[in-house]
Amino acid sequence: GGTGLGRDTVSANMPLSEQRNILFLGTLVCGGRGRALVVSVGNASEFGKVAVELEGVEERKSPLQIKIDELGRKLALMSGLAIVCLALLGWGMGRPFLETVTVAVSLAVAAI
Repeated sequence: GGTGLGRDTVSANMPLSEQRNILFLGTLVCGGRGRALVVSVGNASEFGKVAVELEGVEERKSPLQIKIDELGRKLALMSGLAIVCLALLGWGMGRPFLETVTVAVSLAVAAI
């Protein structure tokens, strides 16, 4: 039995698409018997080469992520200003300062 591929040789510069008797991480074997020889591990393997290339890729934010970050900063600034205004207003009306700050923070959190 067999396909006759077991004795084929693979050269180091042969394209991956032409390597018929090589197994890679994640290869699914449906049946039969076989033996394998490990020829590379870690960064020398095909998965490792891809991982090394991806390490050099700079992660950029999408336009949506940039807009969401801007919105988050604006909301944080507005809620901070609301807390200060409400705390000063309550304190100016003679309420206990800690109680006023607690209410202001609760309202700002509820608004977000």
